Amino acid sequence: MWHFRGEKKDHVDLRQRLIRETELALYIGLRFPERVPRIPSMKVGTGSFDPQVAEEYWNDMLGDLSDLYRFTERNPHVMDTE
Repeated sequence: MWHFRGEKKDHVDLRQRLIRETELALYIGLRFPERVPRIPSMKVGTGSFDPQVAEEYWNDMLGDLSDLYRFTERNPHVMDTE
C-alpha cells in the first residue's frame, strides 16, 4: 500500500494512473505540438546557457522558486550528493 495525497492506493492502481497520465501527455504532445513548451537545448560541449536564462526558463515552467532557494541556503546538507 502507498499513501498518495491522503489516500491509500496499491501499486496496481498507481501504475495504471501513471500509464493513463503518460498516455494523455504523449497524445497531447503529438497531436498538438504547439501546446507543448519547447525545452531549450544545445549540443554537448558547444557552449552553455547563461544562468539568468536558465533561471527565467525554470521560473516560467515551475513558478517562483525563491522559497526553495532560501531553504537550500539554510539547509545545505539537503543538496549533498554523498
